[in-house]
Amino acid sequence: MELSSEIIIENPLVAVLNVSGRVDGSNYLALVERARELYVGGTGYLILNLEGCSYLSSAGFFALHNIALITNKLEPLNQDDGWSAFRNMANEKRDFKDRFKIVNVPQNILHSLEIAGLDSLYAIYPARQDALAAFTKIAH
Repeated sequence: MELSSEIIIENPLVAVLNVSGRVDGSNYLALVERARELYVGGTGYLILNLEGCSYLSSAGFFALHNIALITNKLEPLNQDDGWSAFRNMANEKRDFKDRFKIVNVPQNILHSLEIAGLDSLYAIYPARQDALAAFTKIAH
């Protein structure tokens, strides 16, 4: 997995985290930590760009959910809790659409999110411009 980021200086200030390659059990914590750094760094809004992501394992789903929790100022799930953490994620009733957007989701990953029932929790957009427009509406 490779990560790159940028800050978009608009109203509001938005961090974009670009993910390339495979997100799995060997690297998902690095994704969560980088997202935390960007969000805590002061932007208040985060776009996760999955355009270059070729694979998202269940650990990757866990990473997405923890990023959503962090950007909503909630305590992330603990990976040491194992399956109970996954059950909590699967039973989540809140949505996390205001401060966190996911864009350019490859079809195979979108399909997996739909099967897992997680797609309704997140704001998923076909392109970055769409997510930025949604943030602009929230900020005003």
